[in-house]
Amino acid sequence: MKLGRWLAPLRHKLSRRLVTSRRRSPRSASVASECRVERLEARGLLSATLSGDGALSVTENDLAAAINTGVSISDTGSDTQVSGVVKITNYVAGQDVLGFTNDGSTMGNIAVASNVNGTLNLVSAGGTATNAEWEAALRAVTYTNTSDNPIATVRNVTMTVNDGSGNSDALASKIDIRAVNDAP
Repeated sequence: MKLGRWLAPLRHKLSRRLVTSRRRSPRSASVASECRVERLEARGLLSATLSGDGALSVTENDLAAAINTGVSISDTGSDTQVSGVVKITNYVAGQDVLGFTNDGSTMGNIAVASNVNGTLNLVSAGGTATNAEWEAALRAVTYTNTSDNPIATVRNVTMTVNDGSGNSDALASKIDIRAVNDAP
């Protein structure tokens, strides 16, 4: 049985199970009672899935570099995404900088909504950017370290997208930071 159109985007299917129980009445007569138990079971994903191998290595004073050039989006229920978030989970203030520039041709109408404290929020006006455009945009997100004496701790970066019905699982990437012993 198919659910109403309002639940279809969640890709749930309705399964029914008939439960029969026997109980005894006070007069010892056997009475069969039936009741229908309806249950929702998730079929497939509620939102997009991100994949891709993200390992970046940067050296002090390097130019901005793309964090994960292999990001891929799979969403069987939606050809578009509404928003995306790239976050450095162990952000170091005064050092870590995320960047994004729409190339004007492969990234649709994706734009920066905010970029504060290691969290870059991207948005598509009207939620019209396709999954391919989101892939291009996420692949273009860059990292740079602005310190001349960076803390050489691996930075953990997560990426998520939202198709309007929920967030994807987070795609994790790592950035290895290498400090340089500057000449006196």
